[in-house]
Amino acid sequence: MAGNYGAIAEGFFQGVGFLTSKGKAGVSKDGYLKPNACFSMASARLRALKRIANRLRFRRGPDDVWVEFKNLSSEMKRAILNEVNSQVRWESFGPNISRTSIQYGDFEAAYLSRGVA
Repeated sequence: MAGNYGAIAEGFFQGVGFLTSKGKAGVSKDGYLKPNACFSMASARLRALKRIANRLRFRRGPDDVWVEFKNLSSEMKRAILNEVNSQVRWESFGPNISRTSIQYGDFEAAYLSRGVA
């Protein structure tokens, strides 16, 4: 049984460029709901934010002082994603799909509040 929810997080990051979560979180690379979408809107939103966090970490490179997302514990990752999720504004733009525009500061604030930046 497939889920019926998707989310897109995207934004422009200084020194990195434009990043999008399309292709994950229940949404195709073209921006349409996948047949095997997420089971809840909450899980879709967190999956979209995780995609951005991982892509941002990868693109920023090893010289950045930001702690790599992959090196954090599962609990810390969830806490950071939940905090970012509570700060951004999600908008519905289609049946069961929501979108948010995100900035580096959204992740930076969550990292700093958790003492990992």
